[in-house]
Amino acid sequence: MSPGDILLVNARSIAGARVEVRVRDGVIAALGPALEPHGETIVDAAGDLLLPALVDSHMHLDKTLYGLPWQPHAAAANRRSRIETEKTQRASLAQPVAVRAGNLIERIVAQGTLHCRTHVDVDPGWGLKTWTACWRRKNAIATQYRSRSWRSRKAASSLAPEPWR
Repeated sequence: MSPGDILLVNARSIAGARVEVRVRDGVIAALGPALEPHGETIVDAAGDLLLPALVDSHMHLDKTLYGLPWQPHAAAANRRSRIETEKTQRASLAQPVAVRAGNLIERIVAQGTLHCRTHVDVDPGWGLKTWTACWRRKNAIATQYRSRSWRSRKAASSLAPEPWR
């Protein structure tokens, strides 16, 4: 047994039936109504609904302003003007893209999203810098989560800003 192995008990399936889940090395190893413990850490779901992770199929991690003070939409007359306005805005932001992307990744993970597909701009001005920053931050957060043992919903939601908990 590794320290992260868990047996989730007292969960509810979408049909309402009691279900238990054995997780070994971060992977579901068994699912059933009454699993015998084999030395794992036992976590009581207290009747909570067991659902698959959420998927966000369209994000822009490099453009997020999450975690920054609110900024109004910068309207533009045409697409070229909008692109130039956005480049100027991003260059003037106080936080680097890795911090902003990390804030958003931690937020979506805390709310149950474990897969996201993101778009990241690659252009002559930025090159691969924004892509590299987003990729590295994503990998760092994934490593951080994999290294933790079971995180309860309450613990995971503690990553969210106070008004969203």
